[in-house]
Amino acid sequence: KVIFETDFVSRDEHKIKLCEICLRAGAEFVKTSTGFGFVKQPDGAMKTVGATEHDIRLMKAHCGDHLQVKASGGIRSYEDARRMVECGATRLGTSASEAIAKGVAAESGGY
Repeated sequence: KVIFETDFVSRDEHKIKLCEICLRAGAEFVKTSTGFGFVKQPDGAMKTVGATEHDIRLMKAHCGDHLQVKASGGIRSYEDARRMVECGATRLGTSASEAIAKGVAAESGGY
């Protein structure tokens, strides 16, 4: 597993290069972030973004089916989780599994 820490890697060309390196190195999967990549915002606040739909699509496009893609950081609801999977994530890292499970249950009629 290779963690990109996407909050600190802002340029797409750098993320693409990381995908290429991971493919050549024989990694099993790539991961967006630890969820602890706090970045200072213009207002002075410290914030972490974590997985974004853009980054998951980009990583999937450049890793293809050769590597699994793990979306991690900022996934707090069933809707967040569903969007990440739709964008190409094969794994999710979240501390909100209860909220996600409740969202699944609500969508599937409580099962």
